[in-house]
Amino acid sequence: MLTMILALVVSAAIDSTTLMIGDQTDLHLQATCEVSEQVQWPLLAKELIPGIEVVDKTIVDTVNLKDGRVQYNQYVTLTSFEDSLFYIAPLAFVSNGDTVWSEAMTLNVVQPFEVD
Repeated sequence: MLTMILALVVSAAIDSTTLMIGDQTDLHLQATCEVSEQVQWPLLAKELIPGIEVVDKTIVDTVNLKDGRVQYNQYVTLTSFEDSLFYIAPLAFVSNGDTVWSEAMTLNVVQPFEVD
């Protein structure tokens, strides 16, 4: 008999990695784990990082999968008013005392015209 232990799997992805100043994009956070696991979600303040603002976020949605696991999803709307290439460090998800990190991301915010 083969026994498989499926661990917590997390991901974070930005819909658009290039953004005009003041425009918005969504960050999709996802975690998949056993139904019995408790997952601590990354804490998001008014700023994801300095220069990137959190405009809105959905509640964490739960989807029961056919394999007896559960998937959690959340969308976070982001904006920025600074012309810069931002590095977003991996986000921490915690389950059963273990920390699992998402992928690092970048967000390029561009000024479409010259400002006097």
